[in-house]
Amino acid sequence: MNTIAWIAISIGVAALIGGITNHLAIKMLFHPRNPVMVFGRKLPFTPGIIPKRKEEIAHSLGQVVGDYLVTSEGLAGLLRKRSFQVRIEAKLRGMLQQWAQDDRSLREALSDIFGEDEAARLLAQAETIVADGSDRLVRWLVEEKGLLQRPFEDWLPGDKAARAEEWSSRLADLLVKELSRQLLSPSGAQLIRSLADKLMDQAGGVLGMLAGMFMDSERMVQKVQPIVLESLHSQEVRTALRHFIRQQWDRLEMKSPEDAIRYFAEGEPLEIVQGWVRKKLPWQRWVGEAAERSVAAWLAPVLPKIEEKLPHVVEQVLALSASRMDTIVRALDLPALVGQQVKNFPVEHLERIVLAVSGKEFRAITWLGAGLGGMIGLVQAIVYTIWR
Repeated sequence: MNTIAWIAISIGVAALIGGITNHLAIKMLFHPRNPVMVFGRKLPFTPGIIPKRKEEIAHSLGQVVGDYLVTSEGLAGLLRKRSFQVRIEAKLRGMLQQWAQDDRSLREALSDIFGEDEAARLLAQAETIVADGSDRLVRWLVEEKGLLQRPFEDWLPGDKAARAEEWSSRLADLLVKELSRQLLSPSGAQLIRSLADKLMDQAGGVLGMLAGMFMDSERMVQKVQPIVLESLHSQEVRTALRHFIRQQWDRLEMKSPEDAIRYFAEGEPLEIVQGWVRKKLPWQRWVGEAAERSVAAWLAPVLPKIEEKLPHVVEQVLALSASRMDTIVRALDLPALVGQQVKNFPVEHLERIVLAVSGKEFRAITWLGAGLGGMIGLVQAIVYTIWR
């Protein structure tokens, strides 16, 4: 055979073997993805290196990311940078301005973000939270602050003696005024007429007959009304009423709201007050009305104040997050999180990413193998020719 042809064939065969070998080595990083069984035995080098060592790679990559790349010190330093704070402020400001022009109702906005079922659940949960919050507030006021055990005298302003004198005088005057108005009304006249009829019926005998002859019920009303009104407005009656009310007032001031509740109602005072608060605070209706208001109606009135406070709030939140970054990172467990994500990442996607990034380098390695193989073939052919 011609020596030149022999050398050319040797170079070509060696180059082909070198190129194919490198190409197969690159492919064997990802292929085969599952073990290949022949006659019940697994072929060596199957599956490929990355599918076979995927869990180990995920664990190692998680450790590298958690220990060296994404550290608490690095994250804390990022949060403390003014440029990062400015970007966060700008992003939040843009979101707030966009929401301030949103004509959707709060319910519609929540439905668009989370879906109708989840939005309904969130609104129901908000109603439950505020209702439970009012119950907890009442419980705290009753059990911790003893609100229902405090006597009424602690609730009323001013000096006790002066207060009792003033209120007993007011109530006595009010009672005389209301009794007078009632006696002058048709129902008051009817009451006196009924009493007169009963009196004459009960008198009986000659006295009853004489009373019936000379005094009927209408004349009795005309005679009795002025006498009763004059007696009501007399100083003696007013003094007696004030004295009576003063005695009852002193007793009442020593009582507590809990005593009053137990006297007028059955059940535990705490539960009764909580039920009364629930009736007076219709949380379901209020939450429903709030949900029907537009996002702009909620946000636009307070937007200037929020924007004014936004830089300070962002700075404080980021500073607090930076100071707690060690705890946050430990809670997140970045190595485990990254490892789990890598473990769940499909190998075929990883292959496409690696080839997209390093495809030129892999092709260069293939051609390098072919070049080295060709050089080896050339040396081998020359040595063989000289030896022959």
